[in-house]
Amino acid sequence: MKIKTIQDTFIGEFKSLNSKFIAYLYPFDSKEKLAPIIAKLKKEHPKARHWCYAYRLGYENEEYRANDDGEPNGTAGKPILNQLYSHDVKNVLIVVVRYFGGTKLGVPGLIEAYKEAAHDALNNAIFVFEDQKHETNCSMSMSKYYQIMPYIKKNNITIISEEIEANNINLNVKGSKEELDSLISIIKSF
Repeated sequence: MKIKTIQDTFIGEFKSLNSKFIAYLYPFDSKEKLAPIIAKLKKEHPKARHWCYAYRLGYENEEYRANDDGEPNGTAGKPILNQLYSHDVKNVLIVVVRYFGGTKLGVPGLIEAYKEAAHDALNNAIFVFEDQKHETNCSMSMSKYYQIMPYIKKNNITIISEEIEANNINLNVKGSKEELDSLISIIKSF
């Protein structure tokens, strides 16, 4: 199963009544990455008032979250999340940093501002279509290892770990299901 995603960070911006909304779009594959990203943005924007976000994770079984960070309920995180759905992207995080401009925008104004900032970041993005990655372990002789390495490199299979035991090598690899099935077939054929 392929998903539409990104491989780089992109930025968007929206201004309304002197308030500034800066949207940061990140590749995102783990909830554990959220806190460090928010902390980094808070350090970069210490005078901002809010760091609202939304993300979508997963392939078949999706996980998502929206956070208003003190804005009125449903005025920030949900409009950001809706833009992720509108652009049909997954494994991404958008954080919108808000600088208050002195004038309250009201509920409709906040919804529009967060939506437009997220929309601008997504419009600036370059999208890729990515297969779900799987992991597998395989064990082989050192001679087979040297024979399959060109296939691994050519097909962008990621070696997570290598462990050498006597004349054998144990590999933990990551790639698409099709790539890993082919890899196992090649190993068996040698």
